[in-house]
Amino acid sequence: MGWLLVIVIIGVIIFYFLKDRDKMLEQKVDNFGGMKQKYSVLINWLTNHPQAKITKINRDFIQVSLVLQTTATYWNITENFKGVDIEWDSRFGAMGNHKLKWNFDQSTSQEAMVEKIGIDLAEYGGKI
Repeated sequence: MGWLLVIVIIGVIIFYFLKDRDKMLEQKVDNFGGMKQKYSVLINWLTNHPQAKITKINRDFIQVSLVLQTTATYWNITENFKGVDIEWDSRFGAMGNHKLKWNFDQSTSQEAMVEKIGIDLAEYGGKI
């Protein structure tokens, strides 16, 4: 009987979490035309290279990939309750794998995101 109560409580918690998440995505993503539209400035900057392209997209996530002969770079943009997470994952062959992650508040402009990411990548590149 105790296990059944625990399962019911966990089920209720999951239900309300998913309901809140759905409401958040509707307010913060769907009402802006989806992830591709909402983050169009950022995506245009990330796809500036002719071979960069969007490889995955869903309601709360976009992946931009740039795969070349010996290197691959992946950008993951994930909407969350407080803002957006952006992850850079690069595989530079003999130079190894490298990752950076940013979390921006909902009020941060995409231009400010691009500027911060660009500065951080330039600083990081000087350390490789």
